Amino acid sequence: MTTAAEVLLWLLAAPLAGASAYLGVLAVLALVPWPRPVAPATALRRFAVVVPAHNEARTLPALLRSLGEADYPAGLVRTLVVADNCDDATAAVARSLGADAYERRDTTAVGKGCALAFGIERLDARHDAVVFVDADCTVSANLFRACNDRLAAGADVVQAYYTMRIAGASSTRLVRELALALVHRLRPLGKRWYGGSAGLKGSGMCFSRHALDRLGWTASGLAEDVEQHIRLVRQGVRVAFAPEATVTGESPAALRDAAGQHRRWEAGRLTAARREGVPLLLSALRQRSLLQLDTAIELLVPPVSLLGAAVPALLAAALLMGSAGLAVVAGAALAALAAYLLSGLMLMRPSARDLAQCAIALPRYMLWKLWLYARAATSKAGGWERTERVDPAPLAGSGAEAPPRP
Repeated sequence: MTTAAEVLLWLLAAPLAGASAYLGVLAVLALVPWPRPVAPATALRRFAVVVPAHNEARTLPALLRSLGEADYPAGLVRTLVVADNCDDATAAVARSLGADAYERRDTTAVGKGCALAFGIERLDARHDAVVFVDADCTVSANLFRACNDRLAAGADVVQAYYTMRIAGASSTRLVRELALALVHRLRPLGKRWYGGSAGLKGSGMCFSRHALDRLGWTASGLAEDVEQHIRLVRQGVRVAFAPEATVTGESPAALRDAAGQHRRWEAGRLTAARREGVPLLLSALRQRSLLQLDTAIELLVPPVSLLGAAVPALLAAALLMGSAGLAVVAGAALAALAAYLLSGLMLMRPSARDLAQCAIALPRYMLWKLWLYARAATSKAGGWERTERVDPAPLAGSGAEAPPRP
């Protein structure tokens, strides 16, 4: 006889298994070699690079150097730095290194989204496309060519692979890099197979001038990239992925120093999921739009750390209750999550030593993320706070090399 507890667990199992299956499918698809390489474009577009910067005088030189070292004609790239409510030398540093700098002072309309809109307003008609890069990043030399090729192939919006360099030595380095690779690399690679959108990741975003003029930029929340992506999808615009081009940001070594940055990210995404997840899902069903459906599912899928805690607990409860059917469903969900994590590791190709460190650090990282989710759900994070970095040396060179093509 089915008990009330078992019915409750089945109700819990349905969304957990569905989310895990979605991630498992993406994991498999991401590892399948892509058979349709993008052809090199014959015409070269003129790019504007908009850099929102809040007190980034230390990190900005590395970005501007990497942009200057790009494998693209310098005369076709203009860099515009928005020094947003800065009290350091960000604007002066930008000008000294050849970039155009605009200083923005507004204590009411604050945040990265507002800085982006301010920069867009200062562009002119000479530019065919606009690339957005955070001031604490560096870019791979092929960024503009990768974007140019996809724009020539018909894309209106392109997202490069955005990853993080963990400053200094950290026991959780590989786990944090894996977490980013799963969302920023594995998922977009898998989505290519059914026409899903790669999404916007905040840095390394490229818009054709046509798309930007038509849609503008009104997103100004904590997750302005997620907000803007939802606007694109509602208009039927798919974001193409350029995995061979890399934008590398900087993150503190210690989890406690990265907590504020991650909590703002999670709070912004949680807010977007609450506001847009179900409405976008209903819109997808009404319009029979696979693009909207996939984006809605992406919004509604729980964080992997939460799934990683809930699914094993569900399996344990099913075994204790002696429910064979529930145990099979929970076991399959757990297998899908394992495939998702393993596929991410395969894309990263870590050493045996790194794998061992990752296994040791994973429980600590998951507990940390669960704590952040709880904080994000119960507190209000706002404004644009610069994340303090403990590594005094700026990012050097032109950033990380692009990872091998899958």
